[in-house]
Amino acid sequence: MSTFKSIVFILCLLKYSLGINAQLLGMTIDDKCLVQFNKTNYELTAHLDIPEGEGVQHYLAKLIFGEENCDVKTAYDSFLKNWHKRDLHSSRETGGEITINIKKEYEQDGSFACYHVNASVSGTIKLSGLPQTPEAQKMKAQYFLLSNGIDHGFIIDTQKHEIIGIDQIFIPSAAQSLKGIFGDDINIYAEDRCLQLSSKKNDGRFIFSETTKKHFTDYFRYLVGWDELKNCDSPRFLRGEEGLKKYLADNKFLIASDNEEADTIIVSLIISEDGTPLQPTIEKSSKYLSEKKILDLCGKMPKWVPAYQDGKPITKEAFFTLRYPRVFGAVEKMPTFPGGKDALMRFLARNIRYPEDAEDSGIQGRVGCSFIVECDGSITNIRITKSVDPSLDKEAIRVLRSMPKWNPGTVKGEPVRVTYHLPIMFSLSMAPNGGRRNF
Repeated sequence: MSTFKSIVFILCLLKYSLGINAQLLGMTIDDKCLVQFNKTNYELTAHLDIPEGEGVQHYLAKLIFGEENCDVKTAYDSFLKNWHKRDLHSSRETGGEITINIKKEYEQDGSFACYHVNASVSGTIKLSGLPQTPEAQKMKAQYFLLSNGIDHGFIIDTQKHEIIGIDQIFIPSAAQSLKGIFGDDINIYAEDRCLQLSSKKNDGRFIFSETTKKHFTDYFRYLVGWDELKNCDSPRFLRGEEGLKKYLADNKFLIASDNEEADTIIVSLIISEDGTPLQPTIEKSSKYLSEKKILDLCGKMPKWVPAYQDGKPITKEAFFTLRYPRVFGAVEKMPTFPGGKDALMRFLARNIRYPEDAEDSGIQGRVGCSFIVECDGSITNIRITKSVDPSLDKEAIRVLRSMPKWNPGTVKGEPVRVTYHLPIMFSLSMAPNGGRRNF
């Protein structure tokens, strides 16, 4: 081989090698677009916090996209190509949604990071009529991976860029015991002296202390450095505020958004040395929520991260606050009149008494009304939002007060207070004399 050809070959090899290494570096991808499967569009939302390291990326590429020996970005680009990526606004019709997330949830500088992978498909994808080409069959395999749902958490040694498994965290006897309890597919999350394990079989938390640290390997203890962490003055919920919100959502507890009128509920707890929440006390409550529901919620809480003093966990009081909505504007299942909308129209038609002075004056129009449907279906807080005439407004309020109880609105199966807007049409044709009293 000539000198010139040798130089070209070396440069090409170097470029190829650098390209591979660049793909294996950590990066973040945010994407929102349309993809197409068997002539149907699906809205794809992807957030990928891609960690550094060949082994980690090969693991993720296979877990999410079914790709062997491939970095995540290449696997994702291949997925978009096979699924015919299109601009988000190129079509208004979609058959469902696809979500792919790799999220870095926590990182302790220079030692480890926690990641969570979530992927799912909503809507029905048509598999019939799919061509028997390799590309189409690959798409089909990827669809089955995503439609089965991926929900997996793991820890990475950020020095070695390797995934840390149960066998690297716990000594052999403890690891074997935990596999029997949780199974082989275990989600792992670690943060400030607390380790969370979860699977389809079980869920548990382990607080790092003088009593429990003997179950951890020397490698893991050295990596996380929990023996040397500074004092922690206050107990806290694992994953902080986001973790608490997720726990509340998983237990169907309603949290007010920032722009909703809400009551602030304050709860105190005693967090023991092992993180167990004890003696819940409601310091400030809401008349719209039973105290029993709050106490039941506290009774089911998982372990917290306890306070530490001189490197040892201590028992200490903790507080958390909740914002509970006083009233909702829109909910998953809106309130309904008994028998539905047709029954409501019949009720109004039978019960409205057209005011004589409005009929004499030839006044008609649409009166805008609002009211709150309480959790028990009763109607309160009736208001006129658009007035036509005082007599018509008064009659609208009277007939609304006479309504029977409604079927309340619900969120996640729980009855809630909902503001309902109802326009009531007053037409002279409804009056006893058809609006002809002056003629």
